[in-house]
Amino acid sequence: MLIKVDEECLETYADLRLDKFLQQYLAASSQELSRTYIQELIKSGAVTVNAKPVKASYGLDLEDEVELNIPEVRPLEIVAENIPLDIVYEDEDLIVLNKQVNMITHPAPGVVSGTLVNALMYHLQLTVQANASINGVFRPGIVHRLDKDTSGLMVVAKNDLALKSLSEQIQSRRLARRYLALVEGNFREDNGKINLAIGRHPVQRQRMVVLSGESARARHALTYFTVLERYKFKNVFFNLLECKLDTGRTHQIRVHLSHLKHPIVGDKVYGASDKFLNAARPMLHSCSIEFEQPRSGKILSFSVEAPADMQRIVEVLRT
Repeated sequence: MLIKVDEECLETYADLRLDKFLQQYLAASSQELSRTYIQELIKSGAVTVNAKPVKASYGLDLEDEVELNIPEVRPLEIVAENIPLDIVYEDEDLIVLNKQVNMITHPAPGVVSGTLVNALMYHLQLTVQANASINGVFRPGIVHRLDKDTSGLMVVAKNDLALKSLSEQIQSRRLARRYLALVEGNFREDNGKINLAIGRHPVQRQRMVVLSGESARARHALTYFTVLERYKFKNVFFNLLECKLDTGRTHQIRVHLSHLKHPIVGDKVYGASDKFLNAARPMLHSCSIEFEQPRSGKILSFSVEAPADMQRIVEVLRT
């Protein structure tokens, strides 16, 4: 692609460095590329000005000729696997899905198959979605994750436009996520907030822990909760909560509730006693999500019921 910088360009994109100019110029022609990816292209020599390599910070002048060669989308080195997905909604930019229990979100050391990303790769290839690339790589963009044993709604980006928008919405708290959590014990209050910093456990590296705000490892974490139902079963109290994330730290809801001596039923990592209920996993479910569609700005809102195992335990507690 050859772009000649004329007076109209300078008026529209005045005082822009090369990487910003290309990002905005391409966006105006419906080619959404992240600024990071554009900087990588400039650094690799795929972008030249007047047939010469330049830096991303280069300031454009009248009559400059910018040549951009976008390489073909590269496949991600992850095997696409035909794993069924419960897709709640899909458009050209994103997928909203109801993740099943016992599915890891992303491949990791020692786990190269059976993940959500493996399944999404197959789905995107099967439906021949050529625009599904992140920074020039054919892959889904994981905006947020759910633990292996947590079920429920996730939104996945298909392209740079969606990944950037959804990530910004998470940072600005405009992407709303609510969870159902079945916990041990009985809250005194009907609703409240848990504002406690979280960080990696200093010894048990697979766990997170509440830390003093003065700790270098501490990250701000805020969870709002509402008690939906209260149960007394065999003289033991349990509560069903709706939790709303203001931040999205690793294991945030699990750590916050455990710290308050209300561990999630079945969550033995964070102190659940699992009295009488024999829960096979933490009873935590992402029940609703709301966000702006990245291209149109329309508010999209979705909700799903808790999975069968969680519903069975709740029914037992209600009797």
